[in-house]
Amino acid sequence: MIKEEEQRESIKKSVKVTSAYMLQLFRHPVGTTAEFNPSFLLMAENLDEAPATLRTGGGYLRHTRQLMQEVGVDISNVADLPSKPVDGRTFDGMGLDMHTPGGSVHQEYYSTVAEGYALSVILSFATPDQQDSLHQIFDQLHFKPAE
Repeated sequence: MIKEEEQRESIKKSVKVTSAYMLQLFRHPVGTTAEFNPSFLLMAENLDEAPATLRTGGGYLRHTRQLMQEVGVDISNVADLPSKPVDGRTFDGMGLDMHTPGGSVHQEYYSTVAEGYALSVILSFATPDQQDSLHQIFDQLHFKPAE
């Protein structure tokens, strides 16, 4: 009986969703030939089993940067960005340049932690105008209060 219960718990853990892409926007349709297609990504990650150091937006971003470096993602110019208030929530920020065989992209990561989840926004852009457009989207987010 104990063995079956352990097995059920193991299955529950293996199918548990830990991260979800909630919204991804591109300036141009995917596949369009453009010099660069800026994007806005909103995602959430369940932190139920995460260490206490990930319980803040800044802690989550430090962990993200460490993971990127550990798996060999080619990044440079990593810097903390000022916190950004959006609809009553404070998002901690991190900027970086990511380098791929196809070229380099500027990215800004913003994260906050609420109700056991890290909520993150990733802005990817090549020019200051694209950056401004993405921030306009970010600034207009509204969150439904918890019930």
